[in-house]
Amino acid sequence: MNLTGTFLTIKYAVPHFKKQGGSVIVAVSIDGTRVFSNTGATAYSCSKAGQVAMPKMLALELAKHKIRVNVV
Repeated sequence: MNLTGTFLTIKYAVPHFKKQGGSVIVAVSIDGTRVFSNTGATAYSCSKAGQVAMPKMLALELAKHKIRVNVV
């Protein structure tokens, strides 16, 4: 749900933003960027890592449409 929800929200918002620009802010968890010492959080950590990487790529791709994409 973490990554899919983020993807779908951006997918359906971007066409509206392309008309006049806009900003996307993705709130992520530290679990997407840190080293782990416990087990059982593989799926969660992978989805959070995707939430960190996807906006960085989208920021590059959508800049020409005056759409800012940030990760917090």
